[in-house]
Amino acid sequence: MSIPSSGTGTTTYQHVNAGTESGTVTQTMTITEQIARFFADDLLKIVRQANIDIARSLGANGEDYLTDPDQLIWLLCNDLEQMLADGLINRVHFMLCEEEPGGTGGAYRVGYHAEYQIMSTRVGGDMLEYGQLRLPRDATLWQKFVLVIDWDPTAPVELRRQCVYPKYIFNWFSPSESFDTRYLVRFERGGLGTAVARIQYAQPDGLAHD
Repeated sequence: MSIPSSGTGTTTYQHVNAGTESGTVTQTMTITEQIARFFADDLLKIVRQANIDIARSLGANGEDYLTDPDQLIWLLCNDLEQMLADGLINRVHFMLCEEEPGGTGGAYRVGYHAEYQIMSTRVGGDMLEYGQLRLPRDATLWQKFVLVIDWDPTAPVELRRQCVYPKYIFNWFSPSESFDTRYLVRFERGGLGTAVARIQYAQPDGLAHD
């Protein structure tokens, strides 16, 4: 991933070498890298458990994009990391919805919504993960995946307009689509310490696995 200029934090993990040597290795990552990794882990879980063709959902089937889902997710999160580092976004939304619009006013009816509120990309604070992502039991019924970003209102418009290829891997100007979330209820809250609050919503008759 890219190296943003928002400051660094550290994470530690256990490293085992050929089953004989073990020790603690300190890995230095930026705060925005940690947030992007958090997004990627959640998104990988959504795609695998809901059996989503993410390349088709995002219209990324052409020659310009990798179609391997894991690689595509890391490319997406690389862009999110850069926008976080530039202070351009303050919320990210992962949604599962029906493949064709059919809700109020031709909106896509949503079955699951994970909302991520970005609270801080600065050094310091608690970066431990609280609460694992849990998808609804009927997640495979919702075969369209949507990723939506909320622009930070303080971000200059001219910088938002630069969030396109080739500076970014993807073009971050979404089509004029609307999503019907009126029938969702909140069922879980978690997040990445003081950096990100994650709130999950789903249809009331299909709440999450234990």
